[in-house]
Amino acid sequence: MAIALTIALGACNSTKYVPQDKYLLVKNELKNNAKTLDEDEIKAVIKQKPNKKIFELFRFNLFVYNLFDSAKIAERNEKKRERLKNRNDRRVEKGKEPKEFNPVITHRIKHKIGNPPTVFDSILMNKSVTDLKLFLKNNGYFNNRVSAKPVRDTSDRKVKVVYEIKAGRPYKIKEVAYSIDDKDLLPAIKKATKETSLRNGAVFSLEEIDDERQRLTKSMKDQGYFYFNQNFVTYEVDSTLGDHRVYIRQKVNNPVTEETLPSGEDTLVEKTHKKYRIKDVYINSNYSTEFQTVSNDTVRYDDVYFINTKKSNYNPKVLADAIYIAPNEFYSQSRQEYTYDRLSSLKNFRFINIQFEEASNDTTLLNCYINLTPILRQSVSAEAEGTNTGGNLGVSGNLGYTNRNLFKGAELFRIRLRGGVEAQQTNNPIEGDQETQGSNLERISPFNTTEYGIETSLNLPDLLIPKNVYRYELPNYKNPKTNVNLNFNYQRRPDFTRNLINTSYAYFWSGNTKNSNDYAFYPLNLSIIRIDKRDYFDQRLRDLQNPFLLNTYSDHLIAGSKFNYTWTNQNLRKNQNAIWNRVTVETAGNLLAQSSDWLGLNKTNGEYYELFGIRYAQFVKLANDFRVYNNLTKNSKMAYRFHAGVGVPYGNRDVLPYDKSFFAGGANDIRAWTARSLGPGSTPDSVTAGIDQVGDILLEANVEYRAQLTDMFEIAFFADMGNIWVMERDQQVESSIFRFDRFYKEIAVGTGVGFRFDFSFLLLRLDWGVQMRDPALAEGERWIFQSKDLYNEANQNDYKMRSTFNLGIGYPF
Repeated sequence: MAIALTIALGACNSTKYVPQDKYLLVKNELKNNAKTLDEDEIKAVIKQKPNKKIFELFRFNLFVYNLFDSAKIAERNEKKRERLKNRNDRRVEKGKEPKEFNPVITHRIKHKIGNPPTVFDSILMNKSVTDLKLFLKNNGYFNNRVSAKPVRDTSDRKVKVVYEIKAGRPYKIKEVAYSIDDKDLLPAIKKATKETSLRNGAVFSLEEIDDERQRLTKSMKDQGYFYFNQNFVTYEVDSTLGDHRVYIRQKVNNPVTEETLPSGEDTLVEKTHKKYRIKDVYINSNYSTEFQTVSNDTVRYDDVYFINTKKSNYNPKVLADAIYIAPNEFYSQSRQEYTYDRLSSLKNFRFINIQFEEASNDTTLLNCYINLTPILRQSVSAEAEGTNTGGNLGVSGNLGYTNRNLFKGAELFRIRLRGGVEAQQTNNPIEGDQETQGSNLERISPFNTTEYGIETSLNLPDLLIPKNVYRYELPNYKNPKTNVNLNFNYQRRPDFTRNLINTSYAYFWSGNTKNSNDYAFYPLNLSIIRIDKRDYFDQRLRDLQNPFLLNTYSDHLIAGSKFNYTWTNQNLRKNQNAIWNRVTVETAGNLLAQSSDWLGLNKTNGEYYELFGIRYAQFVKLANDFRVYNNLTKNSKMAYRFHAGVGVPYGNRDVLPYDKSFFAGGANDIRAWTARSLGPGSTPDSVTAGIDQVGDILLEANVEYRAQLTDMFEIAFFADMGNIWVMERDQQVESSIFRFDRFYKEIAVGTGVGFRFDFSFLLLRLDWGVQMRDPALAEGERWIFQSKDLYNEANQNDYKMRSTFNLGIGYPF
């Protein structure tokens, strides 16, 4: 009701600041027959855009702009400016710096979140027609016709502009010919054009021609033509052939230089493109501005010369292995770029410079000089920080030691001692009152969780795998690392005490592509977890007579492998629409199951194997986290997430370990519920009360509108939905099991509002979520607006709206 009323009010008020003789632009409609072009690309050419709608329903940013009276804001700003002037006069008299004027909060809301109405402009409409014609021509529609007609609604003072595009037939490429002044370039040009997108029969595109020019230039530089650039490549297009065909002539011109004749007269001399080889490669790993190229302190290692080696702290091998600029081979831009990336990935240098100079005795040879300025090798840190684990806030401190060059091979070694306390939101009765549940506030005992541990890691600057390739062959990956971890963690929670020992061996690398493709592969990931349950918690589990929960909260050993793949086109330097996706595949116990006999393990009670006295887990787990970020304005965006996962236990243990199970609720999840309090399925609260809930299956979707009000303050409106379920097994509560014929009826829905405080180094988030649909209630009573007769009768009290406050760090997704 409130949303509908807001939309109605926004619609009625949309022309508030549109001048009386003007119209609000509400839509650009395309009547287009250019089938090969994307409609969004065509609309992007149009100069005037209507104010954006949220979910295609409501012009929220325009509504906010119209909400505040401009005249009153101007009056308040003037008064504030006058007061500030008086204060600044006094500050100047005292020798202090004057303060800058900051507009009133309503001004900032109006202009930061709000967008002024798009007032229809016929001049911009006509300019759009001209630009559309050019856009179509550049995409092969040479004989296009474009017209625009405004359709006005005089009663509402709104206008829709209809752009009619009669594109005609697109011109296609009949033939691409090459004109090369220097015939010696022909083999290189043929090699460069093998991957061309200018194919016979393709629709003509000026953008494709520009891309081809860049690609050809890159290919020529990769073949040794060091001084080749895009200015040497020109195109001529002939569209007079008939039958909507074009002839493209690609010309590669020779360089022209200005020389002075013996007579003193200047003249232009045409020369040929030279192909350059690398003569020598020099590395100075302790570079400073006083460094001189010529040095007597030079050592050769693997075809690379190291300068100032007495001052170097690096093993020549690790630096030589990062160099892909090959002596005695032709110059390659790709090799230069990859060398820079590899050196940068070592995380040891604050300055990297790669230069080429012509050798003095031969103008077709280049010397390469790589200058590296190291950063501090060792550091010690002491930190205090706020933590947010599944929505549970706390404080922690840690002492850390970092060595970025442990064995002079750019090995990154870290050791960290960590301790902290946390306010754990539990679903359990408070101690001493085990029969009653208590309110939310009663169940949150400040700092009721204690944790400490030690974490050690060693990062090696390459993939430690057998290689049988040419030393300088460019790999199809970048930023390779091998990581070894050994960690110990002790945690005392309200319900149990947990001791964890974990060790892992992992490979990390990134794809050598335009977008970000990050990979992580853990061939070994071993965890030993011992859980010591508190008496009341152990009794509660036994009273439930649920084997699933009993096994979940027991000691377990996990020996497995894991693979993560993350893809994104997100660029944090640009405020642009983006997609982010992560796929996780994890298995455990299979190697142990195959090796049990060889290890001499006997089945305990004839049912399962144990290692170190602990029943090991065996499962496969899949998860996918997909996110979309869509910018609405400079200061507002929509964020979407779909998160799904399934874990299948089998073999030696028929439940997932607690640490590997899915849960719902919390500050980064379905925020109207506390962490691990939702689900599984439609299990009633009377069954789940007192136990953190976990499951084998997760389905979750989130949508969030984010708006920046000031440089430090943001507001958000969100909706979360989802749940967890368990696999079907013996003695399992039916309502917790995932069933295809009813799971959609068991989706929880929460909505709310959030406030974010951006301190540059930290984003503090406060979200208030309201339970709109609770699957734990009986069917017909799950929505908040439905009657709660059955609930009230069973609980002998009136149902009250349920909500949760979440304090978090960073965005939820």
